[in-house]
Amino acid sequence: MSEGPPTVDEAGAGGRGARFLAIALLLSLLVAGVYGQVGGHPYINLDDPDYVSENGRVLGGLSAGNVAWAFSTFQAANWHPLTWLSHMADVSLFGAAPGPQHLVNAVLHLANVLLLFFGLSRMTGAVWRSAFAAALFAVHPLNVESVAWIAERKNLLSTFFLLLTIGAYSHYASDRSIRRYAMVALLFAMALMCKPMPVTLPLLLLLLDIWPLGRLDARSGQVAGAGAARSRLIRLVAEKLPLLALSIASSAVTLVAQSEGGALRTLRMVPLGHRIANALVSHAKYLSDAVWPSALAPYYPLPPEIPAWQVAASVALLAGLTSLAVRVRRTRPCWLSGWLWYLVAMLPVIGLVQVGQAAMADRYAYVPMIGLFVAFSWGASEPFSGKSPLRIAGAIIGIALIAALSMVSARQAARWGDGERLYLHTRSVTGDNWLASNNLGLIHEARGDYRKAAWFFREAIRIDPREPGSWNNLGMVLESVGESTEAVSLYREALRRDPESAEAWNNLAVSNNSLGRVGTAIENLREAIRLRPEYPDAWFNLGVAFRRLGRNPDADRCFREAQRIRTGNAKARSAPAGEILR
Repeated sequence: MSEGPPTVDEAGAGGRGARFLAIALLLSLLVAGVYGQVGGHPYINLDDPDYVSENGRVLGGLSAGNVAWAFSTFQAANWHPLTWLSHMADVSLFGAAPGPQHLVNAVLHLANVLLLFFGLSRMTGAVWRSAFAAALFAVHPLNVESVAWIAERKNLLSTFFLLLTIGAYSHYASDRSIRRYAMVALLFAMALMCKPMPVTLPLLLLLLDIWPLGRLDARSGQVAGAGAARSRLIRLVAEKLPLLALSIASSAVTLVAQSEGGALRTLRMVPLGHRIANALVSHAKYLSDAVWPSALAPYYPLPPEIPAWQVAASVALLAGLTSLAVRVRRTRPCWLSGWLWYLVAMLPVIGLVQVGQAAMADRYAYVPMIGLFVAFSWGASEPFSGKSPLRIAGAIIGIALIAALSMVSARQAARWGDGERLYLHTRSVTGDNWLASNNLGLIHEARGDYRKAAWFFREAIRIDPREPGSWNNLGMVLESVGESTEAVSLYREALRRDPESAEAWNNLAVSNNSLGRVGTAIENLREAIRLRPEYPDAWFNLGVAFRRLGRNPDADRCFREAQRIRTGNAKARSAPAGEILR
């Protein structure tokens, strides 16, 4: 239901279909204007290798074995089988080139924009306000990360099924039946199989029950009053219990996957007080970026200390906005519903359960910001809902805002087309940034500029010596210039910090092989394979080591295993003695 009677523009039945088509076309042009460029973007060395460019299963495309793997693996510290299938389908349809995969991301984002527009229009009856909220969602710079990064397919795909779930729920709410409820549950399960972010959906549906669906309102023929409202609320909560069971199951699987993947941080690593302080300050930062998105980056390091004044200011901001939303809840229920949507949807990723070392991430705001876009669209339209001059002025201001956001987003999307540019920008807006420095080192190493690569890896170690990856990467650079003895010490330092790094064990074997310690290299490689059985480089290197010892049958077996994992590996077929991969 809408907050009031529809406007003349919104109420007229004639031309409604044409209006919807015109708005959908305009939204499509907005998305194309910002994201059409991503078709020329390459892979970047941030998660893309794990998800596609160096993932043998994904590069093998859709097959029975790969489909079974997708449903059984915890690779990338998550269980998201539909995401894996989506990447495999891309490879099967378009090959391994990154351009088409980027464009699929853009198409999924457009689908989400259109689903949001049509869903809001159906639930509220407010076509133009729904269109403005969808336009904000389409072009806001906070959403660039989710669209321009191939590895964030999971975010787009889970949101696609989340919005389909909400659409199915609105149909169920208007005509309740087991069949319609089953469709809600099925679509929700599919959203969770893309990414566990939607686990708060049962609570979000309760917010939609309040506004805009109005399912807590007294119906004709029912007894009004507190008792009736309480009875309706209990019924609505009970209605969500099967969906809540799906959320609990998904959360449990995710915790296991993230724990096994080494991504979950213990309370000893990040104390509860620090998590709460970071969550409060991150909320304020998300709101700041929503209003003024000028310093966006793919990685925001978790600060070792958070000033008390920042926490106090964030508490005051959140309390003030919550108080305002509660105070006007009867006259402007959209404000409270939108604000609570933001807070609730952000709960899984606000840092109370700390995964990795990031303080926050733009991609986490993709779904939560929908609530703020809706609240702003409905609230901002009120001053301009009077006579025609006011409406024209409001339209001009809205168009100018969308145009400005589009330009900022297009510039941010362009940064994702060049890894070096992206990470240099990240260093400029975040200061000391371990990940940006480390990945710049990887870029220069790939170019053969080992001096610059070593400088960036040493800079990453200076910023955060706890991270094993930089020690390992610096060892690789030194091995490349013949400093095998020093490389061994760096790999051992990496393994001291992370004994379960299969890559570090493999690289240690490379250096030991260079130093003539073939037996030790074999032991290192067996440990790498124990930790990661589907590690083609380790299998190949083990074959090389066996061949150096004259154990040709063992070597051939290892080469075949490497070839099985990484289809089309020419080195696995020829296997020249002494050549070893990192």
